[in-house]
Amino acid sequence: MVDGDGSDIDDPGVSPVLRNPNYFQAQKEFIRQTVLNHEIFGNEYIYTMFPVGMPGSLKALFTLPPNLVSVEYLEKTPFFYFAEQPEQIKYLIRYESNEKEIPGDEIIHLNDNRVNIDSPTATNILQGESKYQALRPVLNNIKMAYESRGVILKHRGALGILSNAGKDGTGSPLPIEEPERHRLQSEYMKYGGLQDQYQIIISDSNLKWQQMGVNPDRLGLFEEIEKDFDKILDAGGVPPEMFASKNGSTFENQKQAERGLYLRTIIPEANERAMALSAKIYPDGSRRIVVDFSHLPMFQEDLDSHGSGLKTIVEALSKAFADGAITIEQYQYELVKYGINY
Repeated sequence: MVDGDGSDIDDPGVSPVLRNPNYFQAQKEFIRQTVLNHEIFGNEYIYTMFPVGMPGSLKALFTLPPNLVSVEYLEKTPFFYFAEQPEQIKYLIRYESNEKEIPGDEIIHLNDNRVNIDSPTATNILQGESKYQALRPVLNNIKMAYESRGVILKHRGALGILSNAGKDGTGSPLPIEEPERHRLQSEYMKYGGLQDQYQIIISDSNLKWQQMGVNPDRLGLFEEIEKDFDKILDAGGVPPEMFASKNGSTFENQKQAERGLYLRTIIPEANERAMALSAKIYPDGSRRIVVDFSHLPMFQEDLDSHGSGLKTIVEALSKAFADGAITIEQYQYELVKYGINY
């Protein structure tokens, strides 16, 4: 947390709640839960509990289940005519047979995107939709591919025809009667590649097997899952190099991918959440909640490089000042320009 001048501070009325948002969730669990709500449902409702008569203090933070919360825009005027939040916005939480209204000024509402707007005065214009909603066919493809793989593993793969190899006096194939057909089908289902299945077919019937299915490799189930998985990663801003694949990935690639994930996805989303909390808790802008990931090993090299660069600058300025090439005012100006406190 920083004040208006950018100096680090600790606010005793807010900082403890940021570290432990509520009585059953610490910071990491709270963040994990609210991010999941945002990603899965497309809406994130953070309920801010302020003590009565104690402005500038925060009592607790709760992330509400989006499947139980709805927001209704009840104004007749289009939303883009309001500079401030209008009064006719209603947040409702419904559970069992109960329905309770939550004051809008106690809710931080972050959504993924708003794409289903029929009118600028529609009641659902503030309701978000998850980016993964558009990926339902992709997710369904993965589900069906895994289901198909399970069937192949259980029943040994491609289908075929099990027919009677016997012939009558004229040389025509003998038909299999309906009861016998059902019996053979039932027996056939007991064979497979699993531990509790038979691996050898034994029958007292004169049977012939005719392959008619496609080779399992040609179904492209593995390729389909990989392609769909990449689409999901793209939607979530996650580099595919972070995951194992048939093409392989070097340690350096994974290291750069993890760094990219933080820089392009995690940090921007964390900043958005911190800005929303700051605006709610400190509406006057006197203080700001900031996120800091500099402690992570992946960013330590940047800090070391930055420190070496500053050291070089200071040494060069000190030599220039000692040689009389610059004045003390110029020396101080250059320090400030490079963000060096003196």
